[in-house]
Amino acid sequence: MAPLTLRIPILGGRLRRKKWDFASGGKVLRVLLGSYEREQTALFERLIKPAGVVLDIGAHVGYYTLLSADLAGPSGRVFAFEPEPKNAAFLKKHVQMNACANVTVVEAAVGDKNGTAYFDYGTGTGTGHLAQNGKLAVPVLTLDTFCAERSLTPTHLKIDVEGAEMLVFQGGRETIERARPVIFLSTHGPEIHNKCLAFLQTLNYKFEAMIGDDPQTATEVLCLPG
Repeated sequence: MAPLTLRIPILGGRLRRKKWDFASGGKVLRVLLGSYEREQTALFERLIKPAGVVLDIGAHVGYYTLLSADLAGPSGRVFAFEPEPKNAAFLKKHVQMNACANVTVVEAAVGDKNGTAYFDYGTGTGTGHLAQNGKLAVPVLTLDTFCAERSLTPTHLKIDVEGAEMLVFQGGRETIERARPVIFLSTHGPEIHNKCLAFLQTLNYKFEAMIGDDPQTATEVLCLPG
């Protein structure tokens, strides 16, 4: 028997009146009350415009997918990448129950190669990550191949991949150089953080902390093309 879907309307914020499955877990009450990640949400609202092309890399169950879809509007497009099967199932539910016709769900990880990689579930619904000793084999693709095959010029990238950030950049350098998207970046650990900023500096990006004042120590960074 399929699990019961508990469709509950979101009560506040930009996604007010959108529907959310309570069983998707995580910080579900904050999502429903419109208080989830206020600072990051405000940046999305400020920077994503109608007709935007947003790639949500590490989409989890779809909060930023729905937000991006609403902001980009019918003339925009959102591609949501999520390799973990349970999260991807909730992601697809949220897209379907809200009739987000401008969203494409891609059940794959994004990395530095096309093929298959191993995935570790992690300790929570949002902590799964690519790992050589992972128990689950998942499809993996590069941004450069994905965008080239679809003639996509992304305006925004949201990257939250639990430590695989540099793999995303290594497989997406040509796309980033060509399209110059705004990047909402979450990093996981100071070494990876420094490598990501150094990489983007070579492409003439500038940085702002999403929370706090110092992008060098923040874990969530707004990356703006220079």
